[in-house]
Amino acid sequence: MILPRVAFATSALFLFVAPFAASGGIRATCLIVAALAIAVSGMWKSLLQPSAPRATLMLVLAWFLLAPLSIAWTSDLRHTLEELRAESLYGALAFAVFYCLANDVRRWDRWWIAIFVGTLIALVAKALQTQLGLALWRHPPDGGSGPFSTHLVLVSPLLIALIAPRPWGFGRRPAVLAAALALLFAAAWITREAWTTPNRIVWPALALVFMVAIAAGRKAAFAPGDSLPALRRVVVVSAVAMLIAFAASIAAKNERFYRDDPGFAASVERDLRPRLWVRGSSEWGAAPLLGHGFGREILAAKFLPETPVGVKHPPIRHGHNALLNIALQLGAVGLLLFIAMLVAFARNYAALLTRPNVSILGVMGLALLAGFVTKNLTDDFFHRHNAQVFWALNGLLTGFAASARRD
Repeated sequence: MILPRVAFATSALFLFVAPFAASGGIRATCLIVAALAIAVSGMWKSLLQPSAPRATLMLVLAWFLLAPLSIAWTSDLRHTLEELRAESLYGALAFAVFYCLANDVRRWDRWWIAIFVGTLIALVAKALQTQLGLALWRHPPDGGSGPFSTHLVLVSPLLIALIAPRPWGFGRRPAVLAAALALLFAAAWITREAWTTPNRIVWPALALVFMVAIAAGRKAAFAPGDSLPALRRVVVVSAVAMLIAFAASIAAKNERFYRDDPGFAASVERDLRPRLWVRGSSEWGAAPLLGHGFGREILAAKFLPETPVGVKHPPIRHGHNALLNIALQLGAVGLLLFIAMLVAFARNYAALLTRPNVSILGVMGLALLAGFVTKNLTDDFFHRHNAQVFWALNGLLTGFAASARRD
């Protein structure tokens, strides 16, 4: 049938262009076309199958329904309406499209290739623009250091497929994974903007991704037994590399902004985030139950005065913590709902570890959640293309698991 092919082709194109921050129009078109093809062809009926994780799906639905309800109490109606289209609508489509299409294991390899080829091209485009001075785009093609490093954290759990057996893996040797991790770390280090240094939190986030993957993998036993010692060596070497990169990124930032006192203590003391979190907590107290209205920058006017002066620093428009920003937007109700949804995803993924045919999906899902939460503790990249990738990956992992249970 033509409609399933159209839906799959547009979903693959979505993953291919997702690393590019300026691909909003293409991403939206892909999601809308894929959703229409799914609706007309009846593929949406997989949402109603007995094998579907109904509790999780109900929490996801409740999350996407709560945001438009905030129109009734938002402090900035125009901003909320814009964010509902860009965030809530396209996020819901991303999850639903990939969940409904995740009923054919042959799509896994093609999706995997699409998102990593797109990521590599985005990295090359960034290098051409910043390192060689070729102005191919008006703005950074990857959206900047924070967004692209977040994208790297989101897709990094999928690298586990390199050493996993079929049908969810490629059955390669640990040396291939080691090479892929080396490229991942290089990408995380060199992707930066003129006003900043390599992102610091990306290193703890990546470390936690692979720590969780190893811990879950011990129960899932997704890799052949003779490769596990080599895999552990890869992880140990990677952990040392991430620790060095983390320390180096702190030193680089201190050298740039705090030359009078470049020590670690000074870095912590002068970090803007504690002030932002205090201000955000105060603003949450003004609307504790339902918040100020949907939209990450709903209180931008409150945070702009915190922008440092005298240095080329981007304007500060939000609380630099995803959970805090959710509380500011949708109050305690939204925060508890979002946490409940993450817990439901985690429980689903943990339950997969005991099922040999889908255990690798559980490993990747748990690693994805760990990286997502860690990366968004000191900033909020649950926004635009990163948010859509988060929803798409959870949709396809949850959908493949439901399809496997049904079969």
